[in-house]
Amino acid sequence: MKYRTLIRLIAKKSYIIIISFAASFLLLSFSYYLSFIHPTQFNSRGHYLLMALFVFLLVLFVVAFSIVFQRLRRDALYYRQIFNATGDGIRIIDARIDTDEGFKIIAANSRLAGLMNIPLDQQVGKKCYSVLPSQGCHTERCSIRRILNGEEKVERDVKRIIDEKEIWFHHVTTPLKDEQGDITAIVDVFRDITERVKMESMLAETNRELEKKLSELKSMQSELIQKEKLASIGQLAAGIAHEMNNPVGFVASNIESFRDYANVIKDLLRRYREVCSSVDVSFSDEKMKSLVREIKEIEEKEDVDFILEDMDSLISETMDGLNRLTEIIQGLREFSRVDKIGDFDEHDINEAIKKTLVITRNEYKYCADIELELGDIPKVYCNSSQINEVIMNTIVNAAHAVREKWKDKKGRIKIKTFADDNYVYYEIEDNGVGIPKDIRDKIFDPFFTTKEVGKGTGLGLNISYDIVVNKHKGSISVESEPGEWTRFTIKLPIKQDIIKENNEAA
Repeated sequence: MKYRTLIRLIAKKSYIIIISFAASFLLLSFSYYLSFIHPTQFNSRGHYLLMALFVFLLVLFVVAFSIVFQRLRRDALYYRQIFNATGDGIRIIDARIDTDEGFKIIAANSRLAGLMNIPLDQQVGKKCYSVLPSQGCHTERCSIRRILNGEEKVERDVKRIIDEKEIWFHHVTTPLKDEQGDITAIVDVFRDITERVKMESMLAETNRELEKKLSELKSMQSELIQKEKLASIGQLAAGIAHEMNNPVGFVASNIESFRDYANVIKDLLRRYREVCSSVDVSFSDEKMKSLVREIKEIEEKEDVDFILEDMDSLISETMDGLNRLTEIIQGLREFSRVDKIGDFDEHDINEAIKKTLVITRNEYKYCADIELELGDIPKVYCNSSQINEVIMNTIVNAAHAVREKWKDKKGRIKIKTFADDNYVYYEIEDNGVGIPKDIRDKIFDPFFTTKEVGKGTGLGLNISYDIVVNKHKGSISVESEPGEWTRFTIKLPIKQDIIKENNEAA
């Protein structure tokens, strides 16, 4: 193969040599022809002239051949240096697998010897499968056979044990073709990827650790959310207890009055029965008069007329108190919706606002008047329990902002709802302390709070943002004029398909 390559290079790059050699041969032949065939016509002078020309052409041939040979030696030296300087191990294998020369290593670089810890003299001239055997040798999985079967490149990662160490290589096999496109040899390239494999292994381990940490963080987040909910419930509990205490108090008072009234009525009924009994058995005017006098005395003493009038009022007040208790309980039940946690269904935002206002009444009733401007809006496909929590957080925050500014006076909280074709909007505005511009971008961050230590977890707005933006694919925005007002606007998709479209877009 080396000689064929040399001849091709000489023929391709040094046509002057061939021309000079051919001219010398033709001149010499012509000279002998004239000397032997026509000796009388060829004198010694002409003979010497032809011989001189032949020598000149021969010298020209030798000089040209020397120049080309030196160039070939230089190129070969360059190629060998490049061959050995590359960071990859390279070997060239004879592709004539149907002959004895097939699978023989024609050449290999020093890098391959270092990688495999096999000297070059123990590789060159040997069969590749005897030098570096693998499971694919002598099968259709052999990379050489795959190249000869038409594949342009075969790549794979292989592991070898060298000096009791696990070494990984990226093995690339490609064909070496001549001018006609015929495969004359196979080039094997081995790149040491042991460090890369170790890094990938470490990265995979790191990813597993990160996934574990992420799972722990999600668990912590869930716990924090539950703590925030418990804190919110605890905050509401005092207010709800106060709200329930009033109706329960006057219901209890009314029941006490009813008991006294019942004793009076029972005493009168007993007297009336005695009258009826006397009429049936032994009726006498004196006895009748005496009973009637006693009855009138009781009616005057106990003010039966007032009792009869007050009973209607007591019943009305008692029913009002019971209705208020029912409203609070229903609002609390609607707020929690334990039976619907995690489920999405159609939810009336206007009703949710009304019920949330009931259970949060103690937060705002002493510091703010509520202005409602609830529009004609469709029901929203959402997780009702989560959206109720968002509404509660915004109402409580608005009440706190108003209380902080107005102290013992009353401020204002305005709640508005409206809708377009695809979204329902919930807007809550208060005339409280406002939000400074430098912290406006931080209010949705976890644990960020402007409240005193112990009065806020810093998770309310963060949870609300997560519910609206991440879980419902809506949006929540804030506008504020410090010291004047704050407005939160929440946009929620109406239909399920809008949430799906937003999920796909994300």
